[in-house]
Amino acid sequence: MKTVIPNILLNEDVEEIDINELRGDGETASTVLNLYLENSFNQPSPIVLSEDEIFSTIGTVNYHYDLVITAIGVDGQSQSEFGIILKERGNYFLGSAYLQNPLSFYLEASNYNQISINTNFSNQDSDRFRFSVE
Repeated sequence: MKTVIPNILLNEDVEEIDINELRGDGETASTVLNLYLENSFNQPSPIVLSEDEIFSTIGTVNYHYDLVITAIGVDGQSQSEFGIILKERGNYFLGSAYLQNPLSFYLEASNYNQISINTNFSNQDSDRFRFSVE
């Protein structure tokens, strides 16, 4: 999965905001995701991963009950790219660590307590990235 956060974003009032101005000296953005297996129950099953089953090519990804993804500055944007090695067939999705919460990235910032960016997955109709392993 690849993440790209441009430096110029639109706020809720459709005004341009330069993230670098808000961040000050901060250089990273992070989010917490979980991998779920869809099943026949009302709630999907969260998947427990080992460090051997995740890898990162840009930024970092760690697993501590959830996937903690950290994007770093690359070419004037915040970027991350990671993968997961799955060993079982099924219908999976990546989503917020707490499904009722919106998918958000949190920016490292020196001048503010917390800056969050509500986001979604591109080419998806929701805040869940669905895929199948066959």
